[in-house]
Order: sequence, then structure tokens, then C-alpha cells
Amino acid sequence: MHLVALVVLAGLARAGEIPLPASDPAYWSRLVFVEGSEVAEADACVFTTTRDGERDCLVVGPWRAGAWSARWQAAKPVARTRGSIRGFYRTEGSAVAEVSCVFFGAGKKMRRDDFGLAPAAAWTPFEVALRRAPRAADGAAPAFGLSAHTEGRAWFAGLSLIDDIRRRVFPATPAALNRPAPPAALSPGKRFRLERSGDAWWLVTPAGRPFYSAGTDAPGFKEAAEGAAMAAAMRSMGFNSLGGWSNVWRWGPVNDSLVAKGEPPFATFVAIETSDLPGCGRLLDPAEEDPRSDHAFPDPFDPAFEPGYRKLVADVAGVAAGKPWLAGWFIDNERDHGRLDRRVWSGHAGRTFLARLKERYRSVERLNAAWGTSFASFAGMAEKRPVAGLAQGPLFEDCREFTRELVKRYAATAARTVREADPGALVFSNRFMLSSVDDTLSYLGAYAPVCDGIAVNIYPRNQSPGLAEDERTILARFHEISGKPVLITEWSVPALDSGLYDDDANLDWSFPEAVETQADRGRQAACVTADFYNLSFVVGAHWFTWRDFDSGKRKANRGLFRSNGEPWRELRAALAGVHGRLPGVRFP
Repeated sequence: MHLVALVVLAGLARAGEIPLPASDPAYWSRLVFVEGSEVAEADACVFTTTRDGERDCLVVGPWRAGAWSARWQAAKPVARTRGSIRGFYRTEGSAVAEVSCVFFGAGKKMRRDDFGLAPAAAWTPFEVALRRAPRAADGAAPAFGLSAHTEGRAWFAGLSLIDDIRRRVFPATPAALNRPAPPAALSPGKRFRLERSGDAWWLVTPAGRPFYSAGTDAPGFKEAAEGAAMAAAMRSMGFNSLGGWSNVWRWGPVNDSLVAKGEPPFATFVAIETSDLPGCGRLLDPAEEDPRSDHAFPDPFDPAFEPGYRKLVADVAGVAAGKPWLAGWFIDNERDHGRLDRRVWSGHAGRTFLARLKERYRSVERLNAAWGTSFASFAGMAEKRPVAGLAQGPLFEDCREFTRELVKRYAATAARTVREADPGALVFSNRFMLSSVDDTLSYLGAYAPVCDGIAVNIYPRNQSPGLAEDERTILARFHEISGKPVLITEWSVPALDSGLYDDDANLDWSFPEAVETQADRGRQAACVTADFYNLSFVVGAHWFTWRDFDSGKRKANRGLFRSNGEPWRELRAALAGVHGRLPGVRFP
């Protein structure tokens, strides 16, 4: 969060300030959502009120089970819908603290906005602005808690709701560049590759040029003239790459034409996505009848997985394999690695897991002794599909050990399939989304041996200029654990003045990340671009996406252009300016 200096008058509330008493447990509700779980709320999350020196504190954690969030929430709404929630916080372990606000109208919940806080070992001030309440809202319930399961804790103190909103300020000039300069030249080759030079990683073009990938996802087109115009627009913004969602069937010929004219092509990346893998099962929690989203993990033990995946790869390879402008493949997009241990009984994976348990324990009696259960047979156990409510104990450990084998099989099969279809091409991991981070990081060991780089989708919170410290830290963890360079495969900045966040009843999830104006948007986009570049293990960043979402299904200011094709001029100018400063991005 954007941290500001706060003047606190002990024991006094200034005009327009409503204290939120951490010393009164009756003022708060303890909320943790364990519907459909065998875990009791008291076991799922620990809630404490205590003192730390002179501070009365709300404490949340450890949080071990349940969904969505675990938080202290004001039991009754406060009669205010605009202003700022402020106070102090600190975190322990891997805890990610979160401030929320739940808006109410006529006694009914209308919307909840969540704001993450960077990890902070020492007491740190925060201030969160409530910028746009639903029009019919007449009250708000502030809440303080955690955004992800953790053995750590988040502490909150000195809490209040004030009637002021402090404007975020984004500088006209982004941070100074401190990434080591690229080498003058490297040895040429047939395809793009990844290479470390000194303290920095670089993509390297077939010509041997150190390359930093500044990309975006460009849609398809019908006429060649339209493609040429889109290519010119990309050049004008300083983009040198096509992101993984670009239409390679249309853009491949554009690249071939550029090469034929002696002009540099766009480095092109392609993404495979297993959401709709034909005939292949997906991993389910026993509490689910269907996957909760299209990010559900595929069953790599399903006989349909490999041939289905091979077909997806072949469709792309038919137009792009072997092309010198094809910079790399992403083996999948945003597969959910959260609590895979609860999904081991799915389909063919479940039958394989049962076989593993029989090999390990030899008899159900030995399994019962280890797990503390009383199953009459392995068949009876499999019918019950036992999983651990909490991420601990012998049952959890056996399930988690099998999921490591499962993810390893999935990653190895996918990477091998791509390499067979396009020998010599770079292969990047699944494009990881930053949720269930601890679970995600624990599986990186399955990707590192078979992938050349790690792909991460990250949408900055935009509460302060550039990336927040914890956002830089988590990207560094992906690099440190895998030992591989990182490519940012989705990111963008939205703004409220786009008009796409005016529907109170249907706000997109990007709303809390929105800055105020398009001018702010351009400045923040330049700041984030420079911050990505300054991370020496990052080899590129791809803006998502070309046009805004503006339909009955979704409205979000994610585009370089409005949905009607009109450009966001402040954003385009800012990106052109910052890309022009980055060595390794500029075309020769």
C-alpha cells in the first residue's frame, strides 16, 4: 500500500474520524468461510484480541482452511460510505495482510472491496481510500484480515475511518534504470535463447542481440492493411513482441513479410491452455461437483491428456514451429495449484493414487495405523475419498507427496510435447497467477527441470508508484526457487475515468486496482514498466490487453485502446516514452 506519514493524537479522534476499537471484541465479527468443509471455524483460523505495548490489537492467523478470506469485520455497518480506513499493521511469517470494506444498503450486503498490504515486520501505517461506493449504499463495515492461508499472523491497531481521501500521486518520470547494461553482442544461433550475462538475464535473438521483451496481446484481423496498421501502432508504443494470446495464424504472415523486407519481426510467444482439453478430466475437491473455474488442473493420468494436449500444440506448430521469430511457448495458463492435495481422488489420478497407497502400505491396517483411521478395505477408503481439512498430518503428507508426482508428470508431458513439435524452441512454464502463492511456489520444483523460464501473470495494486515491495519480493521468490529467469506474461493498469467502473452492481475485479485518471494510468504504467526492467532476472513484460472489455459480461479498463478502437493517448505516449529508454527493447 501507499504508506503516508500519519499524525496520531493518543486517545483523541479528530473531527470526521470514527474510531474502530480494537479493544472491544464485541464490536467485531470473526469471519472465516468453511462451508462444505469438515473443519470447524475455530480450527480453520485463530482470531485474537491482545495488546502490544501501548497498542490494542486485532490479530488474525494462523489461517489453515476455508475460502475467500479470514477477517475481523465490524459487526454493524458504520454510517459512512466515503473516506479512508487507516491505522497500523504488521505481519509475521508468510502472512499477507488485507484491509476490506463491505458496503451495505438497506441492511443488505452490496459489495466488498479488498486491498492487500505489503509484508511488514515492524508496525507500519496504512491508509486505504473508499473511492466509489455503490450509489444505494448507506453504510460500510471495515474489515481486517488475511488474503491467503498462512501459518503467520497479521496484526492491526490504531484503526479508524476518516472522511478524507488522500490522492495518490504518480510521478511524471519513472524510477532511474539500474539494471546492468546488456552486452554489446552475443553469439548468434538459430532460435531465441535465454542467457545470463553478468548479473542480468536476457533473451537473445537468433542474430545474437540481447533482447528484453516488451509485448502485448494483439488480436487477429481480416485484412492485411488492418494488420499493418496494428503493427505500426505497436511499433509506435515501443512494443517489440507479441504476447501469448496473439493470433499467430494472422501474425505469422506479418512476421514473414517483415523478414522478407529486411525489417525486424515481432518476437512471438504462444500460449497453450488446457481449460477445454477435449475428453480430459480435471481435478476436483470432494466437496465440488464441477470445477469452480476454468483454471482447474487437468488430470495428467487421464489417457486423454497427452493426445489432447498434443493436438493443441500441433495446431500452433503447424504455422509457427521452426520460425526464427517464434520466441517461446507457454505450456499452460493459470492452472490453479491451491490445495491440490484435496483433489487427488479425481478420475484416473485417483486410481493411480490408490495404487500408490497400496504399494506403500501393503495393507489397509498399516494405512489406518499411519492415518489414525478405521477403513475396512482400500476400496472402502477410496469410496470415501478422504482428504485433509488442514494442511498437516500423515493424510495430508501422503496426498501432497502424490500431487508432486502429479504436477511433475503434467509439466514433463507438456514440455516434452512442445519440444517434440518445435525442437530448439524456448519452453516456459504455466503462466502462474499470484494466488495460493505458498502452494504455487512449492510446486516450482516440478517445472524447473523441464522449462527454460518461468511465466507469471501479475496485476499490480497501484496504490503507490510502480511495484509494491511485496510484489517485487514474490517475483524474486519465483526466480530464487526455480533458478530460472522470469517473464511477466500479463499485467496492466486500469483507471476509473474510463467509465467502465460506473456500474455499481457489476464491478470488475480490477476495480480496487484502478487509479483515478488516464494521466495517472500512463504515469503508473511507465513506473511499473521501469520496475519490471530493473529486476535483473525478468526478461520481459507483456501488457494485457489490446482493447478494453466492454460488454454485458465484463467491463474493465485493461486495453491500450477502447473497445471501439479509439486509443488511450496518455497511456500510449507513456509506454512509448519508457520503452524508448530501455536498452534491449529498442529496435536497431
